[in-house]
Amino acid sequence: MKVKDPEDVEAGEVHDALPPMDFSQFILSFGTTALIDLGEVPHPDTGQVELNLASAQQTINMLIMLKSRTKGNLTHEEDQLLSKLVVDLQLKFVQAAAR
Repeated sequence: MKVKDPEDVEAGEVHDALPPMDFSQFILSFGTTALIDLGEVPHPDTGQVELNLASAQQTINMLIMLKSRTKGNLTHEEDQLLSKLVVDLQLKFVQAAAR
């Protein structure tokens, strides 16, 4: 998809291009980034599997911080998703570091 110059974008056009963002999508985007950095998913720009443990660790740490900072403010489903995502990524990190 080609990015348009902001002056060429009609009112409302940008909102039609992407689905509305919610908290689950927000944290899952971090999860996808971590999976790319852990070599679990090919990089979308290069199609190559890359390993960047430092970047993966930083993303996991951001999710842990987000979990701490949002404690008591999430729905049960959001809290469960965030908790599971952090645990799954931590496990994948340990596995990637052992390779």
